[in-house]
Amino acid sequence: MRKISAKSMSFQKFLLNYGLYAAMVATIFVFAYLNSNYLTFGNVLNIFEQSAYYMVCAMGMTFVLISKEVDLSVGGMLAALTVLGGFIMKDTGSVSKALMVMLGAAVVLGLFNGICVVILKLPSFIATIATGYIVRGLAGFYTDGAAVSGFPAAFTKFAWQKVMGMPVLLVIAVAMLIITVYVLNFTAFGRTVFSCGANKKATKLMGVRINIVCIAVFVISAICTCVGAVMVMTRSGVARFSTLPDLQMQCIAAAVIGGTSLTGGKGNLVGTVVGVLLFSLVQSGLNALGVLSFWQEIFTGAIIIMATVLDSAKTRSNV
Repeated sequence: MRKISAKSMSFQKFLLNYGLYAAMVATIFVFAYLNSNYLTFGNVLNIFEQSAYYMVCAMGMTFVLISKEVDLSVGGMLAALTVLGGFIMKDTGSVSKALMVMLGAAVVLGLFNGICVVILKLPSFIATIATGYIVRGLAGFYTDGAAVSGFPAAFTKFAWQKVMGMPVLLVIAVAMLIITVYVLNFTAFGRTVFSCGANKKATKLMGVRINIVCIAVFVISAICTCVGAVMVMTRSGVARFSTLPDLQMQCIAAAVIGGTSLTGGKGNLVGTVVGVLLFSLVQSGLNALGVLSFWQEIFTGAIIIMATVLDSAKTRSNV
């Protein structure tokens, strides 16, 4: 029987854990070679600011994936929340009222997703994709497909403010990262999320109310989506029912790139953010080179396949 050397095993472990990182970093350096302005501080900071909403939504997705579920309603929910908030701001001129209603609606939608999975026993990918379609469709119906605008000036100017030289949206994303890392890694709830994802039956035998945990992760995902929706609204100044149709798949890809397992029980919020940043840098590089959108979609799909294959290989190899 052929023996596998420790050196070979070490290289295999490196490829499984960091292969996609290495490939994407190499791609970024190719873009930097082709475009001397690509990795300048200003350009990178701008890319990070543009992807702030993406980071926050991916954080919420990470909670769900660690619990061995998936939330495919993120894109539709974000679009619907922007339309809801947009209507309220336009009609009342009140930013605070719009934000409170958006947050309340997000919690209700998160509860709805969780109840569909826990009480109705629907697979999470079916329940959440249905929710996403329904709320996006309702947003399209009430806007008749048109964009909602006319938000208060203070709200639309907010996205362009800076805190100690940093874009305010990026500061919010960092604050959300600190909060979610604390909740996931330093609280009893966070430990039960990992435990449920690793083995629901064993966790239930330990006396943990896994149904509550399952519902809670969908609510967390919805709240993160709500924060992302506010970021998108304040930066763009409009709300559309067609906003970010592929957001949930990009969030899943970023989380898996960052080390979150699709089989549950493993995840890393900092890794998710790194995955978002790598993904955003690659997409920005493709845009800078004038790569057509359909080729970018092909590239995105290829990254998702690679991430899934590596995740499957890591699960089989237990590394």
